[in-house]
Amino acid sequence: HEVFRIAIGGLQPDQGWHLIPGIVRQHRPDALIIEEATAIYRKRPETPQLTSDHTSALEHVFRVCNDIGVRVGFLDLPLSGVDESFDWLLALHAGLSKKYGIPHVALPLDESLLRDIVHTNEDGKDAYAAALQQLIGEIASSEADFTELGIGRGFEAFSMDEVEVTEGSFGEFSRTGLTVKLLELPEGKACRVELPKTVTISGFIMTMGPVTGDLAFDLGETHASLHCYDRHCYYLRLSGKPITPAVAGEFTVHQGSALPQDELLKGEKNLGPVLGDSPIFFSKQMPTPKR
Repeated sequence: HEVFRIAIGGLQPDQGWHLIPGIVRQHRPDALIIEEATAIYRKRPETPQLTSDHTSALEHVFRVCNDIGVRVGFLDLPLSGVDESFDWLLALHAGLSKKYGIPHVALPLDESLLRDIVHTNEDGKDAYAAALQQLIGEIASSEADFTELGIGRGFEAFSMDEVEVTEGSFGEFSRTGLTVKLLELPEGKACRVELPKTVTISGFIMTMGPVTGDLAFDLGETHASLHCYDRHCYYLRLSGKPITPAVAGEFTVHQGSALPQDELLKGEKNLGPVLGDSPIFFSKQMPTPKR
């Protein structure tokens, strides 16, 4: 088997959902293996909104995979500090696995295989590889049934390759299998972005690090200011931030010039010009009416 890993460090599942459909369409693998149980997101308190969004987002991924003939499997790896009697994420995955016939391998927690709350030691790598191999075998010998999916909410992202930008220079961000085009904004600069269609925008994905600052977005009657400085990071990483959902076909983004007051927790703080990178924004489209 040839395995490709696209790991988007710094993104929680509720931000990364919007990228998965595009990634699947781009690479068109034989199978998509979803591993999100090691994210700190798993420790969020369960709410009806959380489980509803999680279910709808995964079902949207299933639709995309079903449309282009990609098989799906869940690989749930352990995370220290999770109350096993109240593990909403694993319970939700188990329910979807049963409903649609999706292979599901959940590895129990074994602290002797970890070097911290989630990362493995050498023995852990072997155990996790064995779990992955087991899942691949189950995916190859089974076929999911998505006939009950129906029509639901869409969770998609527009990349900078798909939009029209009035001003601004472009760069590239690449890390662990993901490469995206960046819109780079120097401090004090603004640009207008025209979308391929009008959607309900629920947030943006941008880089965060020691040279990023605050981005302001104007979406008609809706305005949002996002703090994009990461005091934990001395390198650039991707992150996502939600906004109050706004229906728009275009927006303006402005890069502030104020140096963030946050103290860097490691490394040396960069006191030079602020730079904002907004590689992609994600949109939670309006629910599609059932036919």
